[in-house]
Amino acid sequence: MRAILFLLPFALFAKDYLVTAPRSGTHFMLYSLEYLTKRPWHVGGQKTTWKWFDLGADPNAEHFIHTHNFFRTRYKQEEGDRMLLIVRNYREAITRHFHDFDKTLKNIKGNCDYFANLNTYEKWPEDSRLLVYYEDLMKDPESYLRKILHFLNEDTKYLARYMEDYDYHRDRLIRYYRRMGGAQSQGKDMQFHTNKMTPEQIMKLDEAVREHHPDLFEKYLTHYQYN
Repeated sequence: MRAILFLLPFALFAKDYLVTAPRSGTHFMLYSLEYLTKRPWHVGGQKTTWKWFDLGADPNAEHFIHTHNFFRTRYKQEEGDRMLLIVRNYREAITRHFHDFDKTLKNIKGNCDYFANLNTYEKWPEDSRLLVYYEDLMKDPESYLRKILHFLNEDTKYLARYMEDYDYHRDRLIRYYRRMGGAQSQGKDMQFHTNKMTPEQIMKLDEAVREHHPDLFEKYLTHYQYN
């Protein structure tokens, strides 16, 4: 048996990770991926199912693994593993967790999930990773979902139908998310939390990101910089 397992290609054991910081399109991606691929998803190594709707996932299909921080899981990156990282404007993804602005700045100075995920992405093999900006995904979901499906080597046969009913799925998911205490802007405002900040606060936050995560900022986050 061991000899047979040794001869099998690594791809048969490869895992697909969806990595998102909290409040960065997690539920949208989980919902979309399950509908489009019919693959279930796991969180923290445990199979998770939606409570209010069935998207037709095959329980025997290879599952996706979702995490907010790869290094807080029990998994280790192995050959063939793929990583899909969704990145949202750091002002929207980070500040909404802290009512106190000083605590927000302190969080940025550390290696919170948002920056830990980018560091993980940096170390992942280039041909097995894909970064998608949340804002781009929301503006043009069909193009970016197609790109994601190609990256995962998944069929796009369900995509046309999904886009025909996109408003239905979007509203359905927002209602679900609101029951969990999320969706404060109901998906209508990409700058919902940024608009609550003063220009001085925005500049301080940007300075903190540039100071404590300069390489990540220059490589991935410059288009979020406040002008």
